[in-house]
Amino acid sequence: MKEQKQNIIKNEASNNEKWETIKDADFIRFEEVGDSLEGTIVGISNSERYGFGMYTIETETGVKRFHGSTQLDDLLCTIKINDYILIELTDRQKTDKGMMNIFNVKRRRK
Repeated sequence: MKEQKQNIIKNEASNNEKWETIKDADFIRFEEVGDSLEGTIVGISNSERYGFGMYTIETETGVKRFHGSTQLDDLLCTIKINDYILIELTDRQKTDKGMMNIFNVKRRRK
């Protein structure tokens, strides 16, 4: 699984308050069977660039973002903000258009 680096820069003081600078979330790509991602959904939107859903998930290691696919979007269509999910890439199948990722999604509501 590829991950682009860091999303938070350490605290900076301003007017006796602590501020935390937020940068873009790390972007995750599921590439190998067994790749998985687990955490709480904090954002769901549509990606015009890719034509699929764009999902933001808070994990133990920070905030991550990933885009869906036809099959993954279908599995995630009932997911809501604050749902705790586990996504696992379980298979890669060859199609006429290239390789298609097959996912297993589990949900645990808080």
